[in-house]
Amino acid sequence: MKTILLLLFILNLLLFSQWKEIERPETVSSLKNLNSGSDFIVGNLSKPYFSFDNGKTWEERANGLPEEYGGIYKIEVDNDVVFLYTLTSFYNEEAIFYYTTNHGLNWKKVGENQNYSSSNIMNDFVVKNGRINSIHYGVKGIITSENYGESWDTLPQWNNNITSMHLIDYNHDTIIIADRGLNRNNCSGIMLSLNGGISWEQINNGLEICGITCIKLIGNNIYVGKDNGFYFSDDLGKNWKKAGSLVFNSYINDIEIINDTLYLATNDGLFKSIDIWKEWEEISFFKQKRVKEILFNNRFYITSQNFDYLKNYTYSSNNLENFEIQNLYVKSILDDIFIEYPNIYFSTSNLSSNFIYKKEGLKSNYNKIFFDSIDFYFKNLSKIDDVIVSRLTKPTRSSENNKYIISTDNGITWNFHQIPIELNSLVNITQLNKDSLFIISQNGVYLSSNLGIKWAQYEHSDSLINEGLTKVSKSKKNKDKIYFYGGGRILETDKNLSNWESLIRENSNSLYLFTKNILEFSKDKNNIFIILHQGGFVEPTSIDFMHSKDNGVTWQNIKSKFSEYPNFRPINVFNENDYVFLSSTSGLFFSKDNGEIWYKIDEGISNNAKSTGGKFEIYDDKIVYCSPLGIFYRDLEELGIVLSVQKTETRNYLWINPPYPQP
Repeated sequence: MKTILLLLFILNLLLFSQWKEIERPETVSSLKNLNSGSDFIVGNLSKPYFSFDNGKTWEERANGLPEEYGGIYKIEVDNDVVFLYTLTSFYNEEAIFYYTTNHGLNWKKVGENQNYSSSNIMNDFVVKNGRINSIHYGVKGIITSENYGESWDTLPQWNNNITSMHLIDYNHDTIIIADRGLNRNNCSGIMLSLNGGISWEQINNGLEICGITCIKLIGNNIYVGKDNGFYFSDDLGKNWKKAGSLVFNSYINDIEIINDTLYLATNDGLFKSIDIWKEWEEISFFKQKRVKEILFNNRFYITSQNFDYLKNYTYSSNNLENFEIQNLYVKSILDDIFIEYPNIYFSTSNLSSNFIYKKEGLKSNYNKIFFDSIDFYFKNLSKIDDVIVSRLTKPTRSSENNKYIISTDNGITWNFHQIPIELNSLVNITQLNKDSLFIISQNGVYLSSNLGIKWAQYEHSDSLINEGLTKVSKSKKNKDKIYFYGGGRILETDKNLSNWESLIRENSNSLYLFTKNILEFSKDKNNIFIILHQGGFVEPTSIDFMHSKDNGVTWQNIKSKFSEYPNFRPINVFNENDYVFLSSTSGLFFSKDNGEIWYKIDEGISNNAKSTGGKFEIYDDKIVYCSPLGIFYRDLEELGIVLSVQKTETRNYLWINPPYPQP
């Protein structure tokens, strides 16, 4: 009876408690999927936003939409009716298709049954005068509705030899569809129907059919953007011309025609032509920018990003000469997070500036301790005594990734440093103590005992340790140990680099792990939990979740414990004594018996914050979940855990007395 009561007590705690989010700063962000009606503009920033004053102010309008859904794929406006379609994802398998007739004040489903066919994955759709024409994954025919999806018709199929199509546009009974042609060995190009989708013909004469990115149909004119240029046909695809001059081999992202002038958004800038394809003019403001979208509604609205993929902006202009940034303020995305009890440090990057903030407690205000308009993200943020270090990185590898910043006075002043060019690009930087830095670069492993003034190549007497260091890419600290992990290796050492141990053993049981990539891991005493995968693209089927109870000698795959969750993909793990916390695309989980039984504990955290992953930290009598989309906390006592914590400046020691409750 006592055992049953204790189990009920735990379940009640889990059901009626939830995570709370700490305050984080707001930042300017750019909109996507821009479209317009007669008196409004609508765009997407995870939620639909509307503006009724030419983009001066924006209002989130999501009433009626599900609380959680995947990223918005497309927004379409037809006679002021707005349609919205989302992508499926690992953590949300069902896409949603909604519409609003009152500018987003209330959204309704496009048809109660959203399984339009044998596949509910929609590749593209267009709505004109109330008629929805859509194409779907694995369905070789147009699926159409004229009553907001209350009923659907599937038109006759095209040739079975033709692959799935991905793009659609139409004008009355003339419909064009296109295969993106990502598979260069099997491209179908463009197909045309003149009778509303009853019959089809391929219209690829003179058209390079692979790598199509966007299409547009106006009258008898067909406009095609590709990953290597722009094509135009004025006779419904009987003949094609490829644009030359400035846009000859550009990656085309969007096509817009305004007052007989054609505009192309490309990865090489923004271009316009008054004769469709011969003569082109570059809009100088967007030189050296990747232009993603163009919209015209009394003003131009243009979304672009810098070549390093940072600094995404949405601009507006009357004349393509004077540009204003559309200032839409949202909560910042966090680059990196570091906790030194009771202080919390986190970094952000917005459209024009980069910041490092400090909070002196979960509920305190945040203070800005670093600010600069640099084109980098922060990674490997750490602090020992008065010294704060962070690596500066870009999405693309370059020599600029050799930079890092240091403050030796608790963030009052900062200095930029660069490792010697012969060390090549930085992969990881780790503070060993207040004076010593340990870096892993593309060209070797190096140690500095004077905060980077001088570097010396690091070599261990054990060749297996040296070989392992060439494989790892990440590091973490736990109490008095430092761990390096990555390509099939987990190496354990101390801050003096004096004692090294490989936690992936060279025995018949675990040698195969050398071929895997260790994404994340956690270790306490002899218990190790690892998340690993093999191959290129990381997806649920390629991920394993394993546990060793004997310090890495033997391993057990425990992913099957989550078999009730389709597409389960573990992301991060943290263990302390018998308690284990896990983040995944299916939610956050907790085990109080060393991973045998798991409870779901993600109340109060959005699907996006769950699925982006994050690390767990013990913070006094709370557990903290640190995600790029927020820092969340909840009381450990709610989970049946009572802690005794010895608080020091670095908070390195923690005891759990005893595991409670213990049924």
